[in-house]
Amino acid sequence: MSSVIEELREVFEATARVVWEYECVLVATFTVLVLEYFQTFEEEVRFVWKLKTSLANILFLMNRYVAPVNIAFAIYVFGISNDLSTKACYNEYIASATLCFFQMQAAYAVLCIRTCAAWGFARKIKIVLIFAFLASTATQGYFIARNIIDNSAVPSGEFGTRHCLIISNGPISLWVGLVVLVSVDLLALSLLLWKSLKTFKQSRVHLSLLTVMATDGIAYFICVFALSLANLIVLVTPVPIAREMFLLTQAAFQNVLAVRLLLHLRIVNADSDPVSRGNMSSFQIKHTTEISDLSTIEMMG
Repeated sequence: MSSVIEELREVFEATARVVWEYECVLVATFTVLVLEYFQTFEEEVRFVWKLKTSLANILFLMNRYVAPVNIAFAIYVFGISNDLSTKACYNEYIASATLCFFQMQAAYAVLCIRTCAAWGFARKIKIVLIFAFLASTATQGYFIARNIIDNSAVPSGEFGTRHCLIISNGPISLWVGLVVLVSVDLLALSLLLWKSLKTFKQSRVHLSLLTVMATDGIAYFICVFALSLANLIVLVTPVPIAREMFLLTQAAFQNVLAVRLLLHLRIVNADSDPVSRGNMSSFQIKHTTEISDLSTIEMMG
């Protein structure tokens, strides 16, 4: 009897530790989002709120505000609320997972429109990126839905905690979605780098905005790859309630990076010297305008 009690105590302690760690991750993520918001609020007012509505601005707002809402919601569900029914816990988990999926697609949409802008909204590039976006959305949506179905909510108090707990019962399928995520990001980056190299060879002149887009794109991909790799490692953990610990954080950080991509490009464009632009060739002016005028992104439709 004592051995059974000891085993239960160990299970309760391990569960409580994982729950506490998850709460810390969520709170830390929310703190980063709040700090990021106040750090870039002035740029948001200048380059978003004071400009006319466009697809780029809509995507900016999606990436900007859905992430903190979802993290705050997750903190409430998994860290504050007590004694939720199993049905309520599972339904709120579905809502949070759905928002997480939406966040990742919103971040990838930013990459797609930046690449399209770099290519002057060329028809072939738009077709490739639209197909990649739809394929990515369908594939990730399928595996996320499959993972949600395989998971289940634990009755309150069963593992010694009154918080909402989700346990992974089925096979680990989310790794496929992460691989697809990295692959489509790499596609967008490759097209952007190809355009950068092609433009440089044609003009033999350094185009600052295109270089900024390429540099930012490389940094974004490195960050997403590192986040995805870390999540792949966590997904194979033997602890079933810890496998999805950092997925919300990854989605939130991707949104932060997407916001930074849009703001940085607009800041560089606004700070560029109009006199030096007057000395550009017609080729340079054409391509620089195509890249910088993100307000015309609705042309993609």
